[in-house]
Amino acid sequence: MDAARDCYYTMRELVLRHPGGRSSQASLAALRKLCHIAEKAAADAECSTRLAAIEEHAAVLFSGCGSGNWLRRRILAELEQFRSRLYVLEVEHSSGLKQGIEKAA
Repeated sequence: MDAARDCYYTMRELVLRHPGGRSSQASLAALRKLCHIAEKAAADAECSTRLAAIEEHAAVLFSGCGSGNWLRRRILAELEQFRSRLYVLEVEHSSGLKQGIEKAA
């Protein structure tokens, strides 16, 4: 989960720094790579759905077409949902470990 969380922070910064309204293939490639790393690290269907939406919106944002502010807000909202889901997964994982330890004792 640490890798997925690190990707979240990096993607968030990347989106916040990009003004929108101009093309940036390098930024899009970086964001796509981060999405793929995060997806593998999280290994969760809901996270995959969020990351796919992020990639879709980013393709438009980094193409130079569309409203930069609206797309940036949409991506940031998806990123926050992704982060929230990571938190839920971490809590579930911690709870499962705790229960496993208690049963073993």
